[in-house]
Amino acid sequence: MLDFVLVAYPLANGFSRVLGGWISDRMGRQLTATLFYTLAGIMMLALGFTASNPIGFASFIILAMLFSGAVSAFNPAFIGDFYGSKYSTINYGITYTAKSWGGLIAGYATAWLLTTFKNYTYSIIGLGIGALIAAVLVNPLLLKKPGKKVSKS
Repeated sequence: MLDFVLVAYPLANGFSRVLGGWISDRMGRQLTATLFYTLAGIMMLALGFTASNPIGFASFIILAMLFSGAVSAFNPAFIGDFYGSKYSTINYGITYTAKSWGGLIAGYATAWLLTTFKNYTYSIIGLGIGALIAAVLVNPLLLKKPGKKVSKS
């Protein structure tokens, strides 16, 4: 079972980017990100509750990656959509730095949860909740593109 997961997991990650791009071309980037964050969150929550079952583990970890891989590919495009291309490299660098800090903090939080509870269940559930929060925050009903500045003459 583990060998299947070790092959299917990166394939799902790669296919996620193709699927996300295809859906994004039809629905729009924000709606697609909302959908993918929601589905990834649901799959991570399901993984957290079924991780001790080998079939549940294999199924939900692959499905979680199927919906998680594309969202990181959306970030550079979001930055261009929202702030234009003039400072896109600087803006993306700031965003990527924030992602790095998030990874560092999440590593410590995961280690603490593992040490405290002796399993990864709460870390995985936390990831699922975080993905669902991201789905709400990126939703086009809530997140609007900045307006154009009006020059005063």
